[in-house]
Amino acid sequence: MQRLHRLGVEVITNCSAPDFSPGANVRNGPLILSDGREIAADLVLPALGAQPRTNILTNLPEVRINAAGRVIVDEWLRPCPGILPGLFVGGDIVATDDAMTIVATLRQNPFLSKTLRSAARGRRIDTLPPYRPWRDAPMLVPTGPRLGASHLPLPGPLTRVGTMRGFGDVLTRVLKGKDLFVGKYRRLLGAPWVRGSSG
Repeated sequence: MQRLHRLGVEVITNCSAPDFSPGANVRNGPLILSDGREIAADLVLPALGAQPRTNILTNLPEVRINAAGRVIVDEWLRPCPGILPGLFVGGDIVATDDAMTIVATLRQNPFLSKTLRSAARGRRIDTLPPYRPWRDAPMLVPTGPRLGASHLPLPGPLTRVGTMRGFGDVLTRVLKGKDLFVGKYRRLLGAPWVRGSSG
C-alpha cells in the first residue's frame, strides 16, 4: 500500500459505490461513495471483480452454490463427487478461499493438471493431495507501462522486495507484462495486430 501511495494511488477501503454493480458500464464522473464523499473523475471505469457464471453447472445433481454465487466443491475441486466423481471445476466459479482473480488459476490449473493426469493413470482421487488455496496470494498492480507495485508471498524481509521503488516497477512489468498481456493473448487467440498497439 505504501508503494501505491507513493505512486499517487489513493486506496479507499470500507466504502462502496452504490450506483455501481458487477457488470456496470463505463460512465462519466463524478463517483459518489457510500459514505457521501464525491470523487471527481472525468471517466469512471468499474472494476468490481467477476461475477461467477455457474449456470452450466446449476442443473447438475448435487451442485450447490454458496451466498457469493460460487460452486461449493470438495477438497479436489469437484462439485458433485458422489454422482460425477470425474467432474472438476476451477477459476472464478469455485468456492475456495482464493480471491476471484486470475492469480487463483495460477494455483488451480497446475493442481487440476496433476490431479487429472494421476486419475488417468488409475489413481483414486481421494488418495491424492487435496487442493490448498493461496495463504498469501501474489498481487501485481501496474500503474502504467513502466511503474507498479508487486506483492509476492516471499518469506520474512523479502516480502517488501516487490514494493521497492525501481525493483517493484521492474518486477511488476516483467511478471504482468509491459502491455498487460494484451500482446500475449492477441497472439494466442490469433487476433490481428492493431496499428498503434504495443502487442
